[in-house]
Amino acid sequence: MTETITYIGSKGRIAGLLQLPQGKNDKLTIAIILHGIGDHKDTPFMNAVNNELLANGIGTLRIDFNGHGDSAGSFTDMTIPLEIEDARQAVNYVSSLPFVDKIVLIGHSQGGVVAGMLAGKLGKD
Repeated sequence: MTETITYIGSKGRIAGLLQLPQGKNDKLTIAIILHGIGDHKDTPFMNAVNNELLANGIGTLRIDFNGHGDSAGSFTDMTIPLEIEDARQAVNYVSSLPFVDKIVLIGHSQGGVVAGMLAGKLGKD
């Protein structure tokens, strides 16, 4: 299953792509995949990470940070604190899905910084 999603982030509409592995009908782990600066959710690298996770029974949510890909906003307004808030909204969205058992954060380059910082914040919450 593939579903295009949107939600309101720190600088407007954030676009995402939720994908679930075929044949899984029970509770799932969902990996939120966060791209690096200047990239977007549909680059070959992000697709490769996504496809490997799906092949191993893990669902994914790839988002475009503001000013990237299909999301609103300007690239010049992008900051790490704003990306952390946009990623936190992705966690909130995935947390609301009834079939989700566990959420993991995966990031590449600046997305890795965002994933690590958000994980630290969520651990305190």
